[in-house]
Amino acid sequence: MKSTELKSNMGIKIDNKLYLITRLEHRTPGNLRAFIQVTIRDLNNG
Repeated sequence: MKSTELKSNMGIKIDNKLYLITRLEHRTPGNLRAFIQVTIRDLNNG
């Protein structure tokens, strides 16, 4: 999956664990390359 396909409140699977994307931010710091920063929450442990 590409990082541009990620959306807020989307469930993703990493290493057979389910996570929920709680915040997604597209950042472009000055002259540097842009990147996407996400905050995720583990659905199994809270």
